Amino acid sequence: MTEQKIADVKEEIQQTWNKFSEIWMTSDPAASSDWYTKDCLNMPDDIPTMEGNEAVKGAFTGMFANIENKKIIYTTLEVDVCTNKIFELGLLEHTFVPKGKTKMTIYARYYCVWQRQVDGLLKIHRYLFNSLPQTEDTMKIFRERTANL
Repeated sequence: MTEQKIADVKEEIQQTWNKFSEIWMTSDPAASSDWYTKDCLNMPDDIPTMEGNEAVKGAFTGMFANIENKKIIYTTLEVDVCTNKIFELGLLEHTFVPKGKTKMTIYARYYCVWQRQVDGLLKIHRYLFNSLPQTEDTMKIFRERTANL
């Protein structure tokens, strides 16, 4: 695949995350989980793995009932393309307010396997993320990395 085609796919992934982020900010568990394949795996920090779209929807239902979303930004760093799957490495910044608490921001790295559907749309097939240490050095690196994109 040419460098231009890889750049095009990277931009497509970034635009897909931007659309997902708009949906996420509505705190609608059904609409958010629709971005995942039926047989997906979702593996966030400190939470059991969710297997399948319905498990993701259930987890999102509980989460959205207990937080107020303020901002979520995905930054695609690199992609590898293999037929109908795209392997992506990226960074995530999520700001929210847990019920009864103060605003917090999580900075994380993630690895996502996207699966192209028959209609051409991309859905999340495998998603793994873990939070970065919230140190001054980590935040400096995070901001530098995302500012150059």
